Amino acid sequence: LLHQKSRTLQTKGWAFNRDLDLSLAPMTDGTIPVPNNTLSIDAVDRWRRVVIRAGKLYDRANRTATFTAPVLVNITYFLPFD
Repeated sequence: LLHQKSRTLQTKGWAFNRDLDLSLAPMTDGTIPVPNNTLSIDAVDRWRRVVIRAGKLYDRANRTATFTAPVLVNITYFLPFD
């Protein structure tokens, strides 16, 4: 129950569990892996629509998981309750 409530609370995004303007660079194969504890991710550039698919960043507008340049994102993490 505590885990579920903590996750619900952290999904809102707070100063302690958010990184703003974080640059995620593509790996050699062009994919951008997303940390396992990511609750949500949004591109800083409003025109770019990205989501998480299979643990990697996916560009919905271009329908691809391959990137040629870093992507600036705002990311919300699920952190353990202390």
